[in-house]
Amino acid sequence: MDPTMVLVITVAFIGGVIVLIFLTMRSQQKAQARFFDKLGGLGSSGSGTRRELSYSGRRIITGFHPGSKNTPPRFSLRAEVASPGNFSLTPQGSGEALMQKLGLETDVETGDPQFDARYDIDSDDNDFAAAYFASAKKREAVYALFALGCSAIRLEEAGLRADWVPFAIKADTSTEFVGSALPHLAALCEDLPAPPPVRSAGGVRQKTFHLAAGAFLFLTIALFMVFSFFSSRLNPLDIWELFKASLRYSVPAYLSFVLLIAAVLKGKSWFLAGLLQCAGIGLFLFPLAGYWGMAWLNVSRDQNTPAVHRVQVTGKSSHRGKNSTTYYVRLNSWRHPGGSERLTVSHAVFQQTVPGQSLALVETKPGHLGYEFVTKLDIRFSPPGGQAP
Repeated sequence: MDPTMVLVITVAFIGGVIVLIFLTMRSQQKAQARFFDKLGGLGSSGSGTRRELSYSGRRIITGFHPGSKNTPPRFSLRAEVASPGNFSLTPQGSGEALMQKLGLETDVETGDPQFDARYDIDSDDNDFAAAYFASAKKREAVYALFALGCSAIRLEEAGLRADWVPFAIKADTSTEFVGSALPHLAALCEDLPAPPPVRSAGGVRQKTFHLAAGAFLFLTIALFMVFSFFSSRLNPLDIWELFKASLRYSVPAYLSFVLLIAAVLKGKSWFLAGLLQCAGIGLFLFPLAGYWGMAWLNVSRDQNTPAVHRVQVTGKSSHRGKNSTTYYVRLNSWRHPGGSERLTVSHAVFQQTVPGQSLALVETKPGHLGYEFVTKLDIRFSPPGGQAP
């Protein structure tokens, strides 16, 4: 096919995709604006996705998060109310039920077995949550909200919030459920239990735990970024072998960490959620720290004199990632006769390397832990029609 025609077809295809994405986003924005404008029939005020409603003198505010690659879209109704306690109510899952049977997670008992079996209640103050849901009126309001599609109810410092997740706004999405939900939200804000005269410390609180988990996640990301920056200097030739060796230390450390978290959270109504949160982060942090710790020790403690290997360049390749491209050259192995070694190089070196003609001078050390690593790579480029010097 004529190169010009290929270019025209490619440009037309890309342009069509861009136009389609633009039209889809525009349609979604119009549907979203139309949905929130419909709330005007309920006497709402405000603009955008934040509209203010009122029911029996109770101020209720809408919220909407369009979602992203990893989070679904969410619509919420938040009633302003000052509360001495907090809770999070979601449908009961099999995991929570199992943790309760094992005695690792406490169950907030409301006096209504059917309600307790249907919903999972997490709270830093189980007595407050139990007293709150001891009210049949509040339990009926919960049933009614979930019948309207609600997926979670939370009482926090900012007020009482009901969430609908996932919630994709389309051109025909009705707002009737919003009007139906208002009296039930108002009912959940009435007659809150009084705080106990003396509040027990009760160990770590959920908010404090979430802050600590956030710091733990930040540490994981920071370590990944730092070690990724120094990876070319620390990685041995046999990366996989070093990683497998590091698991002998990182896996026991990880399991000990999980057991420690389980001991700290035992008896909390949010035991499973907290355990999974930290276990998930630790699943990345501990193997990462174990590998890079051994890689650093292998390089930093090596006092041996470098050995120089003169080998032929046999090939080159590249790998395009989401944000960058990595370039490789393949060399005859000095360690395994008949084998090969693959090393990363810069784009400039990659462009000038001629497989079968260029020679590489590779300087290596054996490694303090016995994992050979490269300290210097010098590729001698071939002149046109000639051999490498």
